[in-house]
Amino acid sequence: MDKEALTKDIKFIFVAFKSTLPIALTGISTYFLIKSGLGLTPEKIVALSGSGFGGFSVSLADSFCRQSADTLVGGILLLLSLMAQANNMATQRGLNFEFSKRGIVLGISFALFLCLGALQLSDYIYKINKEKVSKIVYANETPSIRASE
Repeated sequence: MDKEALTKDIKFIFVAFKSTLPIALTGISTYFLIKSGLGLTPEKIVALSGSGFGGFSVSLADSFCRQSADTLVGGILLLLSLMAQANNMATQRGLNFEFSKRGIVLGISFALFLCLGALQLSDYIYKINKEKVSKIVYANETPSIRASE
């Protein structure tokens, strides 16, 4: 194998590496985000919000509900990004192409549209979590919990 062919092979491998690494990291990040979001159940939120001094903290429970919702939505968006990047890599393999300014504008616009939808979804999940936490707290009706509201 001559030096030119070896250089070409190394460049080909490097391009594949540069394209694959972000997809792999996105996949791993998605796993950990979704795992974190699913792990913060309403029961755990109640337990975490009631630990420590002073009894149950409504503001802490509220914060955990928001965190859980945002984490799940972030994981979903990251998963969508992973699928889009994998599709992009698969469909453009070996093609020489120029980037279209319209394509870039459309891509950014679509991402912003998804972001607005994600914010709505996050608020919806937050409200559901908050309602479940309230039901759990009021099912255990203790004076210290009611006093902290």
